Amino acid sequence: MLSSLADQIDPIKLKAFVEQRQTSGEEDVKAFTELLPAGGTTVKIDVTSDWFMLQQQVVVGSARLALYSVIHRPGSNDPVVYYHSTDTP
Repeated sequence: MLSSLADQIDPIKLKAFVEQRQTSGEEDVKAFTELLPAGGTTVKIDVTSDWFMLQQQVVVGSARLALYSVIHRPGSNDPVVYYHSTDTP
C-alpha cells in the first residue's frame, strides 16, 4: 500500500522501512516522506487522524477487484470498519 503513494519509491528502502516498524508505528511522517523521490508526487499524509480510508486493488490476468473501506481507530482500541464496498467490472 505504501508503494502506491508515489511513483519510483525504492522498493529496497521501502521494505527496510516496513520491517523496522513491525511492532510499532511511526511517530513522524518525515521518516516516510524521506523515501519519496525528490521532485516526485506530493503526498499529503498525517499521523493524527483516527479515521482512515483504505483502497486496495487486485489484478489477476484480466480480472480486477477493488475494495474500499472506511476505518475508525479510536485511540488504542481495536479498529472498527464502518463501511466497505467492492467494485468488480
